[in-house]
Amino acid sequence: MLAAQSILDQGAWCVLEVCVDVPTQAWEPRTLIFDLVPSAVADVVAEEVGQEPQLHARLTGCDRWTLAPDPGLGAFLCYLAPANG
Repeated sequence: MLAAQSILDQGAWCVLEVCVDVPTQAWEPRTLIFDLVPSAVADVVAEEVGQEPQLHARLTGCDRWTLAPDPGLGAFLCYLAPANG
């Protein structure tokens, strides 16, 4: 929730990204979260992570008006998938 709060405090929306290739750190956006309350963002993240529990997930921010990623907001790891085996 702290990651969501940080992004929302800076006037952005949250984007949930998943890591589709760990060695190259290739991240793919999956969900744009319009909620402006950190607990609501956390609920969406929990639901989405439940659908793909084998992937690492992080929150990033995007500008509310252009929907462009905002690299100045950083990226917050919010789910680390369990190791296989």
